[in-house]
Amino acid sequence: AALDAAERARLLAFGAFFAAERAHAERLPVEVLLERALEGTGYDLAVLARASGERRLANLRKLMRLAREYERAEGRDLRGFLTYAAGRDLASAREGEAPLESEGLDAVRLMTIHRAKGLEFPVVCVADLGRQGAGQRDRLLIGSDGEVGLRLQTPGGGESTPALAFERLAAAAALEEDAEERRLFYVAMTRARDRLILSGGTDPERQAAPRPGGPPLDWIAPALLGGALVPARPERVVTGMWDGRPTRVLTRLVTPATIPAAALPAEPRPRPGRPGTALPARAKVGPSPAAARPAAQRLSYSALGQYARCPYRFYLQRTLRLPDVRPPEAGGDAVAVAEAPALDPRVRGTIAHRLLEEVDFARPEAPEAQDVLALGLDSGLELAADDVEDIRGLVAAFGASPLCARLAAARDVRREAGFAFRLDPAGGALVNGFVDVLAREADETMLIVDYKSDRLEGADPAAVVEAGYATQRIVYALAALREGAPTVEVAYCFLERPEVAVAARYAQRDVPALAERLTQLAEGVLAGDHPVTPEPHRALCGDCPGRASLCSWPEEMTLRERAA
Repeated sequence: AALDAAERARLLAFGAFFAAERAHAERLPVEVLLERALEGTGYDLAVLARASGERRLANLRKLMRLAREYERAEGRDLRGFLTYAAGRDLASAREGEAPLESEGLDAVRLMTIHRAKGLEFPVVCVADLGRQGAGQRDRLLIGSDGEVGLRLQTPGGGESTPALAFERLAAAAALEEDAEERRLFYVAMTRARDRLILSGGTDPERQAAPRPGGPPLDWIAPALLGGALVPARPERVVTGMWDGRPTRVLTRLVTPATIPAAALPAEPRPRPGRPGTALPARAKVGPSPAAARPAAQRLSYSALGQYARCPYRFYLQRTLRLPDVRPPEAGGDAVAVAEAPALDPRVRGTIAHRLLEEVDFARPEAPEAQDVLALGLDSGLELAADDVEDIRGLVAAFGASPLCARLAAARDVRREAGFAFRLDPAGGALVNGFVDVLAREADETMLIVDYKSDRLEGADPAAVVEAGYATQRIVYALAALREGAPTVEVAYCFLERPEVAVAARYAQRDVPALAERLTQLAEGVLAGDHPVTPEPHRALCGDCPGRASLCSWPEEMTLRERAA
């Protein structure tokens, strides 16, 4: 009774599903039970919707193969299989050939050409010979002698342009693939003892010359038929010699005109034979997930952080490019930002960061006033004396902080260190960015320091990090851990209070949880899901371009003060 209606309905649906499966558990093979569980709960679709979904689903199919092997050796025993599966390392389980059925089994075996090597069958069918090859190349090609070829994207987004030795390397690769394809099809066609059936679709009026990457039928058919792809009659026998023995190839050209009307029944024929183990379909326990959108090429941590704070504001600013507005005074209206304050916080932060890049951590000193003024002029501003002293104080305060002392004692210190990693190691979106300082300490801990020039105005630094930089912290930690660091510490240093660093430590065991949290956030960005923030407040929404007329929250919510 304590559950809401939606959760209660889901629980009841699962209870009904599970009760039905228990009734079938003793008479169905374990492999079938697993397949029904995947299909009945919608777990197969949920896995496919994730990054690298096909690889994840392949792991589940592997579990089903193990169930089939176990049952063949030990008999039908669900509890025994569960004990067996828990006791072995599935990640290193053998991926070899699936065991072949007995010779007397009246069934069609479907297998890849590689897995058919060394085997023979009375009848072999090689199908889909009219399909085109992939026809795509990687953007980077490297020859056996180290020669390099690139395909460059044009600035206008048009067709890419080959550069260096790309065309020559691509042509050589196509010839090698064509030769390998012919070797593979030779293996496939020589598996037959009595009869070989080759099937493929083509245009009989237009005989295309064989080419690398083209349909295999373009070279297989002329080789078997003595040069002519289209026979003179709809059906004929072509005779020849192979290894001193006569050969006969029956050629049948199938066109719409040659298909008998009786071969195209209006209604599907009933399937003969005894029923199998399949049970009637039923509604899934959970809703089917939406299909995943193609992953974007790159995601910056600043974009992910902005999306985490408010996906709708992310859409307004990143997609629609709407400018910020000035938050109204009490009872006033918002107007477009026309003039900056005395010193824009972003300019203040940029100058402080540039000065900190030059600080000697072992012998820190405050920058000279003229250096601060020069950096201000680079930003198009003539800094006031108070602003100059404010920035000098920020840099000097960091020099006296415990974090600066740790960096002085560390090794392999790098400033403005770039990073890039994929959300999923097998593929997907690329997350990239920079960290202010990256250092390796004596205990092999990777220390990441991020300077923050935010004006705290009495706020707790830890609360500011949780509210605004939690996603960025996950990205930093994953970047170091994916690079192999055993432990990483991400420390935020607010230059107004550098003696109080907001730090968090992570180890390799935290990688799955961190990656899952970041993937969930990135999926919203990639899927174009832009709901409004569930917790609006003035600090977040005051200068949002959609606050006054586009946001679904009323102004009493978007202009309220942030809860403690």
